[in-house]
Amino acid sequence: MPGTLATINAHRMKTRLVILVGLIIMSYSCSENKVLFEIAQPANTKSINSFHKDYFGQYKYDTQLGFFISLDEEMSITSNDFSSTFGDNFVQVNSDNIIAIVNGDENFLKEMLDSGIIETTSSKFLIDSLFKEIFVNPLINYEYDIINKDTLITKFSIQDTIFNLNSELYKLKKFKNILYLNVLDSSNGYWSVYQMYQSKNKLFINSLSGSDEVVLERIMIVNKEMIGKDALNPSKKTFKKLLKLDGFTNKNKFEKTN
Repeated sequence: MPGTLATINAHRMKTRLVILVGLIIMSYSCSENKVLFEIAQPANTKSINSFHKDYFGQYKYDTQLGFFISLDEEMSITSNDFSSTFGDNFVQVNSDNIIAIVNGDENFLKEMLDSGIIETTSSKFLIDSLFKEIFVNPLINYEYDIINKDTLITKFSIQDTIFNLNSELYKLKKFKNILYLNVLDSSNGYWSVYQMYQSKNKLFINSLSGSDEVVLERIMIVNKEMIGKDALNPSKKTFKKLLKLDGFTNKNKFEKTN
């Protein structure tokens, strides 16, 4: 007979969590090394304190290969003989933040249950706290059901704030009708910058690649600007030139749903 359906909020979990769910079939990957800046970009451009209402809404990530979980990190979907994952990934833009949303299903065969990788406690499956090492401040809900004692059918929902204008760690700028999302790394005091814009019913959130960094440094040399050891500090003129050369080549596309 099917097992009892349970929903567990990750914030109420204790240290006795006994399984690692999701990371078994979803490998966590970070993009190439981030390009760091001494100040928020573009330089000499005023910050704005909210997103325009035209950006408001929910957008679906346009790929089946992974989940967009932060501005520069992705959780790749993988499957094997014992498990499979299906899901939808969205970003929701509000006036003062952007939220990443993942809704999905995971199916595990009985062999996985018997292997010791997945265990039960008081007939409840629990999510391992390692999820919190991937997401910043996740709200996770998890449901499970056992079918004929052979297959564990699961449903999960994860939400995480990936950009928050109510925090000093984030700055939003607008240049040439394109938004630039700046994120401060408090461990080193340097900024990362991401490009965001709309095209018809699509939303793009792009980041700088390693080749973009090379191009940017070459422009700085031509403009006789100092290149720092750990972070860059390009002029507004240099940043504008990078945009003319189609910088921000790591592109993520989302389709508006509402």
